[in-house]
Amino acid sequence: MAPAREHFSDILKRATAVAIKAVSGKKNLEVAYRSSPTGPLPLTQQPTLPGLGSNSARMGQDAIERVVITAEAPDNASGDITTLRAEADSAALRLRYHNETLHRRLAPTDMLARQAFDAMEQARCEAIGARHMTGIAANLITARDTHWQQCGYNKATQRSDVPLAEALQAFAFHNLTGVPPSSVTEPALYLWQEKLSQMKEHPLTHLSDVLHDQAAYAGVIKQFLRQLELPIPDDTPPPDDEDGNMSEADGPPPKQNESSTEQSVSEDEGEDADTGAAQENNDAETGDEQDDNQEQGSATPEQDGDEAQRAGAGETDAYNDDGPVTTYRAYTRAFDEIVHARTLAPPEELSRLRQMLDRQLRNMQGIIVRLANRLQRRLMAQQTRRWEFDMEDGILDTARLARIVASPSHTLSYKIEKPLDFRDTVVTLLLDNSGSMRGRPITLAALSADILARTLERCGVKTEILGFTTRAWKGGSSRDQWVKA
Repeated sequence: MAPAREHFSDILKRATAVAIKAVSGKKNLEVAYRSSPTGPLPLTQQPTLPGLGSNSARMGQDAIERVVITAEAPDNASGDITTLRAEADSAALRLRYHNETLHRRLAPTDMLARQAFDAMEQARCEAIGARHMTGIAANLITARDTHWQQCGYNKATQRSDVPLAEALQAFAFHNLTGVPPSSVTEPALYLWQEKLSQMKEHPLTHLSDVLHDQAAYAGVIKQFLRQLELPIPDDTPPPDDEDGNMSEADGPPPKQNESSTEQSVSEDEGEDADTGAAQENNDAETGDEQDDNQEQGSATPEQDGDEAQRAGAGETDAYNDDGPVTTYRAYTRAFDEIVHARTLAPPEELSRLRQMLDRQLRNMQGIIVRLANRLQRRLMAQQTRRWEFDMEDGILDTARLARIVASPSHTLSYKIEKPLDFRDTVVTLLLDNSGSMRGRPITLAALSADILARTLERCGVKTEILGFTTRAWKGGSSRDQWVKA
């Protein structure tokens, strides 16, 4: 029986993923596809997944960076693939030439100014790639023209007809690349050119001089936004960036044939990490008892002091029978709802996230085993054990030794520990999945929750893992209602 032919869209997605890895120069990169329910995203919105970002490289050699592509792949060769290619090119160039840590530190706090700042930074990343590869430039320009036509920006008669971020991104891109604007974007850009010509000297005149220096480029952009009367605070000397500016920004994107070499290096590093983790596992339990003894010796005075202080304080306004007293309350619960994780993502997505978490745990097996064993011993010490006696197999009952000597053929001389759950004990782990937890924080929270859940279940303690978030960034519907009020 002949094997089934691979679907065209699957072939296209695989080829696009390879191209993203080659352009971005990222050896540990995972490309996912998720169709947008509302059509293609504006080019000012970059398709990245909350969870693992640029900081994920610090988690270990096998850390996986991830990018999500929202453009749909056509089902056949006659379909339009420009939008998919443009979004892939934009994401790859941002991964290669953008330093997110530096960007967050230099970005303005005002919402409108931040949108314009983000858009022009994206234009910088795209312009670097477009200068070296005309194919990428053509994809980006065509996709922007399509997006502007869908939004009606091509019919603009005044500057307010086009969002500031959209207009400035297009203006900066054409300014940096030297590519003339198309008939779709030219009317709106002409309106902005008139505005700039009225300025005696605007900072964008020499924008290309700082194209490869993200920090200097950000300073020029902020100076320009001040001239547009946007609330930009005065620059203060930022601390040294621990990650530094990306040195790769000085050169063109890598050739695609580098990907195979990088893949082999990644595999070798993975084997070394696994070997190191195995050695840590062998040594993990050695120092557990010593650590436990040290903790037991140092915890008593502090606990006694806390108990004495609380007993002397008596009942105060800070405590009552139901727990801490606080003036905090939720603004509204009208939009609250309880949903299962399986309704938020398809099974394939959940399985992929589970595999990603397992890869993170693999690099920490030594410390995980050590902490889990210590926690398990402390929990089991609080548990009341029960035994079933006169069993045919199990652990030899030392109280029956006399009977064994007198009657060796007697088989009921063993005991078995009866498994008991912790009575009336259920542990709930609540994870914050809001926007403030994006990147490394939510990764650490997920790792901690997984370790705790496995250890507690091994000790017979029932466990549930919950999370909370908002439907949209920065508060969702509750915040919108609060702002309107």
